[in-house]
Amino acid sequence: MRFLFICPNRQKFVHPVPPIGPLYLAAALNEHGHEVRLVDLMFSRHPLAEIESAVREFSPEVVGISIRNVDTLFSKEVFELQTLKEYVLKIREWSKAMLFLGGAGFSIFPRELFQELEADYGIAGEADESLPLLLERLEQGQDPSNIAGLVFKQGTEVVVNPLQLVTELDRIPFQAIDLIDARMYAKRRGNLGVFTRRGCPLDCIYCPEAPLYGHACRLRSHRRVVDELEYILQRTGVPYFDFADTLFNLPSHHAMAVCQEIVDRRVKIKFEVELNPIGQNEESVKLLKAAGVIGVDLTADAGSDEMLHNLNKGFTREMLLNVAKLYAKYKIPYTVGYLLGGPGENLQTVNETLEFTRRLPGCSAVYFAVGIRVFRGTRLENLLLERGAIGQPDDLLPLNFYYDSGFDQACADRLMEEYRQNLNYYLCDLFYEPFFDTLLNIIGRLNVRPLWKHGRAARILQKILHLGRIPVYWNEAGRHFQLSPNC
Repeated sequence: MRFLFICPNRQKFVHPVPPIGPLYLAAALNEHGHEVRLVDLMFSRHPLAEIESAVREFSPEVVGISIRNVDTLFSKEVFELQTLKEYVLKIREWSKAMLFLGGAGFSIFPRELFQELEADYGIAGEADESLPLLLERLEQGQDPSNIAGLVFKQGTEVVVNPLQLVTELDRIPFQAIDLIDARMYAKRRGNLGVFTRRGCPLDCIYCPEAPLYGHACRLRSHRRVVDELEYILQRTGVPYFDFADTLFNLPSHHAMAVCQEIVDRRVKIKFEVELNPIGQNEESVKLLKAAGVIGVDLTADAGSDEMLHNLNKGFTREMLLNVAKLYAKYKIPYTVGYLLGGPGENLQTVNETLEFTRRLPGCSAVYFAVGIRVFRGTRLENLLLERGAIGQPDDLLPLNFYYDSGFDQACADRLMEEYRQNLNYYLCDLFYEPFFDTLLNIIGRLNVRPLWKHGRAARILQKILHLGRIPVYWNEAGRHFQLSPNC
């Protein structure tokens, strides 16, 4: 069958992310004899025109929209659903092809998005095996309704079949990297990506990863991971990578095996990675450096032990501090991100986080997000249901953030005070303000990797343009920080 992927993600913070999931699925469909095209809208100036051109020229039998995200996780105002509806309406106008939905964003809200976009089929969760099987059934005129993860309409009811996890990850083919402009990603600070595992052993209260992909880590062999790195490097000439795992260092022995394989085979890459402090030590940090790491996003979420416990992070702030000292020792640029406003947050815990942050040696940039996005199937959703804060029928698809009542104006004022005094501190709400977005684009054109390596640059430029005054205030009604309307 002729299958056309539409990849609508255009979010470029912190850097542009290629459509890794569809690239793996495209390779799987190619192996099963299907003809695949892909429209990547990341850098498109005229998205609808590109979609129309592909639909009319390729005449697909199935159009698959890969929904990576419906929001930014941070912004209280950026919501992608209306844009997706516009794309679907036009695709229906231009083609009689079946409409298929998938992707991480779709998998979190499969029933709601299926209804909103009026698709023919969707697959929630891992589609590496289910999507080829769906096309096979459709080609042969067979009933697909028992396929794992399938989303379809039965009468007036939307059915979401139980998910099924792929167990043999080494059987997944290398992604069809030729379907995207890899050099354009490299030019615009983007990294190519490979995955090393699926599933997460942690149970952070806000994260949908474990509910979707399981708590048990299913590992891809370290040799297979590095084989794909070499394959992509040879095909594209691009040496910049992300490991597309929620946390690369869990389990730590597997991450170290991947790094050792890179070192032993002398694969010359540069990569950025998300890590938490669990299992990290001097040996693992030295190996990261030797393998080519150029930046670490240390996923702290809090600098208060009370809040780390409330968020169910599984580590302490002393563990964070110890690994930060190792990054500083081995000159690995790193950033730290916090999620403020979780259950139990108050002025004392905010002060503890701010005090802890001042102890971090050599931290390039610090990001503060206020409010935690609520997702289906998470411990946070269950907590809110128990408290009666949300009702069972409530729809979480529209932007729904949790703020503890303890995060009040005094907390916001305290955070703003530190923000003004430290030029490597950033408020995530502001990344989606037009002014700051322009600043990031200017700095990004210098192709500094990682973007936040010189964490003070954007703030210094902002301060110069505003003659020393940074016009930020806390919007209590909207529960977010924003720039002055005169900015």
